[in-house]
Amino acid sequence: MKPYRRARTEEQIADRCDGIIAAAADIYACEGYDAVTFQAIASQTPFTRPSIYRYFQTREEVMLELLRRDYAGWYADLQRVFVADTMASREEFCRLLAGTISSHQRMLALISINLRAIETESRPERLQGFKRLCRDSMAYLLSRVAVYFPRSTAQARDDFSQALMVMFFGLYPNTHLTSQQIAAMDAVGMSHKRDFDGLCYRSLLLITSEF
Repeated sequence: MKPYRRARTEEQIADRCDGIIAAAADIYACEGYDAVTFQAIASQTPFTRPSIYRYFQTREEVMLELLRRDYAGWYADLQRVFVADTMASREEFCRLLAGTISSHQRMLALISINLRAIETESRPERLQGFKRLCRDSMAYLLSRVAVYFPRSTAQARDDFSQALMVMFFGLYPNTHLTSQQIAAMDAVGMSHKRDFDGLCYRSLLLITSEF
């Protein structure tokens, strides 16, 4: 591991932030949200725990940046997938949108399980940057909806955007159950066999029914 040296240029600062985010992503994937601490990040990078505070004030700011990058990736996918000026059908639109969502399940996990804590413990300027990205990505998606489904009303498109956010909060936790949840559902006779991709597509069909 290379010895730590203070960043002097914007490029060096960006590299430091990239290293911190990459370490946080690895810890999150292997051990979960609660395991992501500055001490754990320091153990996987050349940085000391105090040096991380030069870039992020809280653990939640690190995770907000990870979420922002995931969201930016989803936005880029929307721009790549929905670039044509025609759409064969509502079913095709839902299939394509479901594909972009399925490719960013960590984004959904952070939104559905940890978003309140992440946003509460992040500085306003960082939170505003994330919210601008959310606004811009939804505006782009709705602009494509207006092109593909010209008879859709402004109210129908607004209802779709609100329902999509509700779907974002519920889809991941309902398709990624813990063993404890499964055991409890088995004990009371509840069904828990839910396919992420299938449920995502069917949910999109429902919330686009007014198009």
